[in-house]
Amino acid sequence: MAVIGKIRENSTLLLIVVGGALMAFILTDLFSSRGSVFGSDLENIGSIDGVDIRGIDFEARFAKEVENYKTRQKTTEVPEFIQGQLRDQVWNQYLNENLLGKQLEGLGIYVSIEELGDMAYGDNPHPQVRQAFTNPQTGIFNKNDVINFLKNLDGDETGKTKEQWYVFENAIKEERKVNKYYTLIREGLYTTKQEAEDIYRSQNRQQSISFIAKRYTDVPDSTVVVSESDLEDYYNKNKHRFIEKKSRKIEYAIFEILPSATDSAVLKEWIDNRYEEFKNTEDDSSFVNANSDREFDFLFYSKNDNNPAIDTNLFIDKEVMYITEPQIINGDWKFSKISKIKFAPDSVEARHILLSFDKKNKEKVESIIDSLKSALENEADFAALAKEFSVDPGSKDEGGDLGWFKEGVMISTINNACFKAEVNEYFTVESAFGLHLLQLTAKSEVVKKLQLAIVSRNLDASRETVDEKFTKSNDFSIGINEDADMRELAEKMYVPYNEIDIQENDNMIPEIESSRGLIRWAYNAEVGQVSEALQFGSTFVVARLKEIHEDGVAHLDKVRPMVELGAIKDKKAEKFIQEMSGFTDLNEAATSLNLRIERADGVAFESYSVPSLGREPALVGKLSTMEQGDLSVPIKGSNGVFIVRVETVNEPPAGNDLTSTAMQTNQGRASRVGYEVFEALKKRIEIKDNRHRIY
Repeated sequence: MAVIGKIRENSTLLLIVVGGALMAFILTDLFSSRGSVFGSDLENIGSIDGVDIRGIDFEARFAKEVENYKTRQKTTEVPEFIQGQLRDQVWNQYLNENLLGKQLEGLGIYVSIEELGDMAYGDNPHPQVRQAFTNPQTGIFNKNDVINFLKNLDGDETGKTKEQWYVFENAIKEERKVNKYYTLIREGLYTTKQEAEDIYRSQNRQQSISFIAKRYTDVPDSTVVVSESDLEDYYNKNKHRFIEKKSRKIEYAIFEILPSATDSAVLKEWIDNRYEEFKNTEDDSSFVNANSDREFDFLFYSKNDNNPAIDTNLFIDKEVMYITEPQIINGDWKFSKISKIKFAPDSVEARHILLSFDKKNKEKVESIIDSLKSALENEADFAALAKEFSVDPGSKDEGGDLGWFKEGVMISTINNACFKAEVNEYFTVESAFGLHLLQLTAKSEVVKKLQLAIVSRNLDASRETVDEKFTKSNDFSIGINEDADMRELAEKMYVPYNEIDIQENDNMIPEIESSRGLIRWAYNAEVGQVSEALQFGSTFVVARLKEIHEDGVAHLDKVRPMVELGAIKDKKAEKFIQEMSGFTDLNEAATSLNLRIERADGVAFESYSVPSLGREPALVGKLSTMEQGDLSVPIKGSNGVFIVRVETVNEPPAGNDLTSTAMQTNQGRASRVGYEVFEALKKRIEIKDNRHRIY
């Protein structure tokens, strides 16, 4: 059972890493409510290198990812931002298949059946297989456990375990193919002798320098005047600095939907009425299920459980039907009643032998269980029988030991049987995994345990409060036009205001719950357009589209502050270079310019920086061309303008073994193969991503 959980947990993670299993589930009924979405020009989610991604196929894969998420997280709800991440994963699967898939097919890269078997139960299995089938107590991997697991895949009548394994198996197969492809490229990388010599020299040739510097910070920006032509000139020369991705800039005001004082009073009156009814009711579970935000919990808890929902005072001299006074806990109104009391062990220890079965062989398996039970009653060794017969790799090597567990931890059939059984008693339980022959080996001390009926109600805004907030936000929307100042109006109404740049596939805006719809609105709006009052979770939002930015160079007006700083810096550098030119002696230059001579040691080309100055690539680059005693002309750097004299040059010893340098260089290049190859493949093709128009 432990293995099944690990396989389910790890298989989806592996799909994400290698681009996903190449599968699609045609779930026609899933799209009955989305028929209008996947019609006409929106039938395709996008296209990759001319291959259309059909909406119905994309949604099928997405539905599978959602189910995998629910299985891993043991939940029925998937938050909107998680759904966005899952859609990104599905899109990346398509990218992998259409980019890497074509490369793999063209090169004839495949994984044989024998190779796949070796990855599952060979001497060197896939790391995920090794992790799932390694005994956590001993740290030992046994490939026979994998073989037994595979032989019994049909024992799960639901078929989910088998399906999960096939998805996992296909994923590690695809991973192996991709690794082969990248290995081919890595093995083709080579560092020549000349390259190794150049790299070795750039790493180990060190210089000590003396220099004078006129730093840009020495002159206030306010004293430098730049004209519009200066700004345009700087902008045109440095357009590579202002590349931006497609985005939209919106401003918005948030109207929080909070419960009013009237809402609080109404809930308090309701609580008081239910409290009086609860005192006298005998059907606690029905009352809780009808009146509480949380269903009745049938489990029993002891004081040792440290359950934050339980008042420990209830364990002291309180009887059945005792009820606490209503109180607010973490924003919720709550009151509790002792529904039942029992004295039972806090935890038990048990061991089991698990045999899987199907409809055809159930009687045979029951007969084997009976035989094993008879053998045990005649003092056979339980641990030896578990190792020989049990199909649960998580416990068989430990003699079937399940360890100590509290009530409610195991599946209900095993839990109920174990907590009712006597120590050393043998009993049989059927579950979805098969037939269990169990023995209770120990019980903890008997303690007082309570079954509590807890009524809990959240304080929510009423319909009237929501309508009032909507009216306020709608009036705000009507009052905004292209010329109105949204920030000013928001401040007058005491509501939060903000503005943000968003990209088309962003999943949400940080401070707005479930806000993907607002991003989609922005990409369908025109500049200056104001939204209606849009509800997202517990807020109404009014937004206005301020700017539209397409892929390419940002307009000068958008980056004007950055351009101004750059132009001012260039003006200072121009002036400094003029003042510092013409000197042939560093001491003379320092005296004439009233600058002190500074020193830096250990400057190497590979470091890109200078001690005490920081990152100065232009200065380091110039130094690489200079020898001992050379004096530079003024050098325009990142932090100022410099005149440099090389005091000493420490050349690395010649004739050194460059094997280590070449090896390190190859390793560095090899580590980047996956990312750089994938990005290079993307640049060669056309990719259209239309997800923002639909989701």
